[in-house]
Amino acid sequence: MLKRVGNKLFLVGVAHIFPQSSREVEEIIKKEKPAVVGLELCQERYDMLRRGASQPSSNEMIDQKTSIPILWRLMHYLQNYLSRHTGTPAGREMITAAEAAREVGARIEFIDQSFRTTMEKLISRMGTIEKMKLLVMLSTAMLPIGRRLDLEKFTEEETVERILREVKKISKTMYEVLIKERDWYMAEKISLLLTKTDGKIVCVVGAGHLPGISRILSKSWVGRYEWEASDCFYT
Repeated sequence: MLKRVGNKLFLVGVAHIFPQSSREVEEIIKKEKPAVVGLELCQERYDMLRRGASQPSSNEMIDQKTSIPILWRLMHYLQNYLSRHTGTPAGREMITAAEAAREVGARIEFIDQSFRTTMEKLISRMGTIEKMKLLVMLSTAMLPIGRRLDLEKFTEEETVERILREVKKISKTMYEVLIKERDWYMAEKISLLLTKTDGKIVCVVGAGHLPGISRILSKSWVGRYEWEASDCFYT
């Protein structure tokens, strides 16, 4: 899914384990030939992806409280479970975006906050009940439930909005830390890129961040750019 904001910024919403996302990202970057490609990664996560590790091991986490390794392992296992269904390793679209950026001569920028900071915030602010609900949700999600995974809909705006509402119901803290606060963080990074970049900017983010980031930027930059956000798809 692509949301074009004005004539300068392209926000590409991807499903991290969906093979089509890698193809779309590559096509958009090569077509638009941006000056900058922003990735929903921090430097450390990018380095891990380059060496073939989609997630850090629990031993790499700064805080060794029991809940962190357990939650992290479950999230990692769920991601691997879904990846096996699609045949695409998590984060492949980010590596593809970086390769395409280098091919067209674009500068690569990392626009997400440190994953360590995100996880520390999540664990420190979640209550016991929220942690238990999250553990149950992650565990249940990995059970074979006999239905086909309709991953093609993961990047459709209506589906994304529905998933975000469900996440908020399960854990308001998880929604605030993993989605809302990172939307603001990345929107601020993108705003800085807009002030310092003359050419086009393509930012590759998870589909769940696309609605929030585009809304924040549209409100923040009214009057400074001609914001006429519209959804469009490359085929």
